[in-house]
Amino acid sequence: MKNSNELCLPLCLPFACFEAESRNMEMATQTPFYSHYYAEMLLVQEGMPHLTLDQEELDLRPGEVVMICPRVRHRISVAEDERFHMIVLRIDPDRVPSFPDYAPGLKSILAEARRVQAPMRISAEEAKKIGLPSLFTQILQEKRDRRYGYDMGITSCLGILCLVMVRFWMEHGVVLPSRETQVDPIYSLSAYIQSHLREGLRVEDLAEYCGLS
Repeated sequence: MKNSNELCLPLCLPFACFEAESRNMEMATQTPFYSHYYAEMLLVQEGMPHLTLDQEELDLRPGEVVMICPRVRHRISVAEDERFHMIVLRIDPDRVPSFPDYAPGLKSILAEARRVQAPMRISAEEAKKIGLPSLFTQILQEKRDRRYGYDMGITSCLGILCLVMVRFWMEHGVVLPSRETQVDPIYSLSAYIQSHLREGLRVEDLAEYCGLS
């Protein structure tokens, strides 16, 4: 019997989980700048990588957790002889997790958090207190084992992770949008692709959907 995710195209999956370390990132001292439609959460396990988030410079420490919102330009830098290891979670905010009807969707919350420059780093002490390292580890183990229903297990853990992050922002003064707000259509690109997979999509179609050339 095949797992449900084995029947899906990789593009259709609402999450990704992997380990990143200086030895396997094909990098010298830093990666290029990236920005993308999905959100990322990083758990530093070893080393002290330097993270650039737009104009913010962060020296990360083991045990710390960082949220990278969609469309934020970011780059990881390390000293030439420095090693680091982290767990990386990628989350499609348009598809996971499901928020209740009384709350705005995750993509609206992420957009608001970025607009008001909410803190994106959780200290090692606080991350441990609210159980983030164990959730990261559980997600990574689910992916490695690929037992029946592992996609549902990962999705459930991601929902808790996002809820913890939203509560963290609220405790630091972020006011959630009162309703779902209009956000850049690129945030919904993966959902659009999934709903039109049988229509022979072209790059031009996707660019037009996002209002891009």
